[in-house]
Amino acid sequence: MQKKIIIIGGGIAGIAAGIYLQKNGYDTLILEQCSQPGGVAVSWKRKEYVFDGATNWLPGSAFGINFHAMLREVLDFSKLSFVDFEEFMHIEHEGEIFHVYSDAMRLKQEMLRLAPQDSIIIEKFTSAIVAASKCNVPLQKPLPLFSIFDFVKIGLTSLPLVRLYMVWKNLTIRDFTEGFKSKMLGSMLRKIFPRHDFFSVLSIILSFSWMHKKSAGYPLGGSYALHTQLLDNYKKSGGVVRCNSHVNEITLQDGVAIGVTTAAGEMISGDYIVSAGDLRSSCFSLLPTHYAKSNTKLLSDDHTLFPGMIQVSVGVANALVNVCHKIVCAMHEPLMAGTDCIVDMMIRVGNFDATFAPVGHATLIVHLRTTDPHYWIDLRQKDIAHYKVEKDRVARHVIESLEKRFGNIKDALKAIDVATPATYVRYNSVYKGSYQGYAPTPAMIGKSFAPTIAGVKNLYLTGQWSVPPGGIPRVIIASRHVAHMICARDKKTFIAQEI
Repeated sequence: MQKKIIIIGGGIAGIAAGIYLQKNGYDTLILEQCSQPGGVAVSWKRKEYVFDGATNWLPGSAFGINFHAMLREVLDFSKLSFVDFEEFMHIEHEGEIFHVYSDAMRLKQEMLRLAPQDSIIIEKFTSAIVAASKCNVPLQKPLPLFSIFDFVKIGLTSLPLVRLYMVWKNLTIRDFTEGFKSKMLGSMLRKIFPRHDFFSVLSIILSFSWMHKKSAGYPLGGSYALHTQLLDNYKKSGGVVRCNSHVNEITLQDGVAIGVTTAAGEMISGDYIVSAGDLRSSCFSLLPTHYAKSNTKLLSDDHTLFPGMIQVSVGVANALVNVCHKIVCAMHEPLMAGTDCIVDMMIRVGNFDATFAPVGHATLIVHLRTTDPHYWIDLRQKDIAHYKVEKDRVARHVIESLEKRFGNIKDALKAIDVATPATYVRYNSVYKGSYQGYAPTPAMIGKSFAPTIAGVKNLYLTGQWSVPPGGIPRVIIASRHVAHMICARDKKTFIAQEI
């Protein structure tokens, strides 16, 4: 008889886990609390416009890095089209434009144009990007299943990556950019990932290495294209998804997970449980509190989170031709939100993807990173009327800033939507509204957590919280590893053929 596996959460991680487990002969059921699957990586429609704030790129979009081979196990690339942008973004600062090229050599020349006095550090930085592009992250097999031979092999094949790790891992973006003689270029480099300057600079190097190798393209259709195909592949394999099914409790019997209880009071039994949601707000609220206390390393508040995010999505009757697809620039004036003062905005201009807007129209997705997510979370809980007023205030402020930057935005405005950290909590039960979990700080980059909970058998964890800093390929790989470990537990040969 097939063993039954209950998967909590219908995001990318949950669906990917379902695909791998179905391939290996298990009977799976995904329980999703929302009305549609997708988790954080979703799109939504307002009038004729599709707003997508999750998918900027897909590392592994082409051959060249080993993410690609594993992505082909859950995605049919013949049904996906990608755009490899020559420029990752424009950064506008004090009258100057920094063209952040995807190619490391063009990026080097652009940085030298802006700061020839920093030629030594620029050479070191761009050389590290090229070196990283020749490395592969060893993710084929879960560490708990490694043999001595596997450890020896990974040590020998990963020496170039280890060298990069040792040189760059402990240097934050802030400390790295403060080493530039040109304060202007240092400031603009910090805006590549706005308000993320406490990240390890290795996170930038690895990201640019994938772009340099042209294996980090944008999938046309964005999040919708990806999670729709994942979901179709899962259902074709025989998997089942139940939406509007909030799980209240993981049922234990003598320390063994034997099922779940839904908010409707339904008890669903399973041979294994896979939790593919947020660790703090989902998984550990489903278990008795003493299990959380015994897993303090996983749950520690010492782990720095991604900052919260406010997303203002705008649809306009303006094609915005000849405009870069991503721009970081100053707002027309600072925006106060709780204790936070926001001065910059990152704008994703949807003028290159026909699925986002009608012909002659475009979308503008504005990201505002905030260091005070609790302002929004608490406000929605305590005073929803004021919360809505504040969302409207932010929307008007952003429209003023877009009008100043592009012109003809107010008159062309057709649709607008505002999401806050409270939105992530509401729809995804995300701890502190942190949309991507643990940040890749010097203390965290390169680390991952065991996909099990001490004291509980037959329960496995997947998702971006277990593999900092998350992202689509990483959570798919985490789910692959969970499926592999379950197969090993049942003494089955793990199967992972391409779709």
